[in-house]
Amino acid sequence: MPHVLCYDATLRESKQAPGIIFSPTDMIALAELLDQFGVDYIEAGWPGASSDWDEFFSLIADGRGPNLQHAKLAAFGSTHKANFKPEEDELFQQLVRAPVDIVTIFGKTWQIHATEALRTTPERNLEMIESSVRALAASGKRVFFDAEHFFQSVREDGDTYAFHALDAAVRGGAEQLILCDTNGPAMYWEVESVVARVVNAFPSTIIGVHLHGDRGMSTANALAAIKAGARHVQGTINGLSERVQMACTLELMANLFLLQEEKRLEGIAVNPRYQPTLSRFISREMDRRTGIHPNPQKPFIVPTCHKAGVHASAVGRGGGGLYESHDPTLFGGRRIIALSSMAGKANVVAAALAYWNVEIAPTDLRVSDILADTESHERRGCRLDVCDGSASVLIARHLWPNIPTGWEEPIRDPRLTDFGDGQMIAALIFANDIVTSGIGDGPVDAIVNAVVRHYASTSLGFLNGIRLTGFDSANIERLGLEGSAAFVRVEIEWTHDRLRPFTTGGVSTNINLAAWQAIKDAFAYIFYTHWRDIHTET
Repeated sequence: MPHVLCYDATLRESKQAPGIIFSPTDMIALAELLDQFGVDYIEAGWPGASSDWDEFFSLIADGRGPNLQHAKLAAFGSTHKANFKPEEDELFQQLVRAPVDIVTIFGKTWQIHATEALRTTPERNLEMIESSVRALAASGKRVFFDAEHFFQSVREDGDTYAFHALDAAVRGGAEQLILCDTNGPAMYWEVESVVARVVNAFPSTIIGVHLHGDRGMSTANALAAIKAGARHVQGTINGLSERVQMACTLELMANLFLLQEEKRLEGIAVNPRYQPTLSRFISREMDRRTGIHPNPQKPFIVPTCHKAGVHASAVGRGGGGLYESHDPTLFGGRRIIALSSMAGKANVVAAALAYWNVEIAPTDLRVSDILADTESHERRGCRLDVCDGSASVLIARHLWPNIPTGWEEPIRDPRLTDFGDGQMIAALIFANDIVTSGIGDGPVDAIVNAVVRHYASTSLGFLNGIRLTGFDSANIERLGLEGSAAFVRVEIEWTHDRLRPFTTGGVSTNINLAAWQAIKDAFAYIFYTHWRDIHTET
């Protein structure tokens, strides 16, 4: 069964989003991740429209572009100008010369855009579409045609002119026709109806969609299009786009995967190369490179957090399927049984079982102690409901109060030195008159490396293998403690060679001390897990 073709436009579309800057290095890294993820096409940018895109295409031409195993790169641009022939339009000729095999060009399919935006006649616009596609096809390019404003054109003016534009692209040699909801007002029932008519009218051509989310419908509209026969869908990582959002590549592929697995949509298949467990990593990598705080409730990406007591107890008894759409681990996420004062004793019992495989009764005095400790942490600003590593450590200290972790007591607060290059940081830790240094690409990385190095040759050598995968900070303002007097909350995501991913947190007026609290919880979590494994074996 042919799979639905996934075309990711991040390197071009997301670069047009407010506040987003990509370097060519970023573009190479993201393209390689998308290739591993399993997309079919990667839009590389618009040659001639930006120096960054020009540099990226130069790297591709020199063989120094992204190392792709399967995905194909596409250049992006528009039809030639109305008062030029294709060979006379220098910007258009850059598409002809682009060092890629595929070119996606957009053309107007709504008459008002031909007359008002292009300042030409509707007839001339159709000629431009056909001649542009023909010139690219004649140069040996595979041509995809983005039918701009297609759904609005059909709704406002009917099928006639919009379908004539598609006819012109096909006559010119377009391989695929991409129907665009450029302004984002389409509803899923309109998309399904229009796509079905286009599929019926062009049975020999692959039909795709490029859908914006000005009304929050982009991903739903894309799935409606697929249901109606579209076999090409465009999106971006995290849905980042020029105005608000567009269909999200990660959500599209995840939904296709689940629909295929659940046999809920006949004829639907996701690319067999699709690697769903990379979803969260790619999303967070995009956030990191763009400086955007991760969306705390992004579908498929964030951990599935069971905070309500009813949910937690039910999940503990019957598994995640009782209160989950899907297993979050399929997409690189995880399930969190939240420790929270709001949920009460049921969550404490469920969390102890989920994190440490320890069964305790709701009447156990330790449950009340854990709740009181949880409330104390929350009053300071800690979010144990999302910091499952710190929550695990809090519970462990009540379950096994006589098992000191042993590693952090002799260590005084670390000292940090900036090398002045804006990149590398040195950390010094002091323990029992021994000074150990660590170097990293930030204070947290440096401190972690110093601790690991300090204990590398001791019985605590198992602390090695820890890696920081995400860092987030936020100011906590309270009455009388606003502005520069505010506290700082730090939350850090970790992986370890032998553990599931986890998150720890810390709160202080000093961001480095808040990070140090989170680091200590991370190492304590590793210690308790190691101790529990040995204790269980014996």
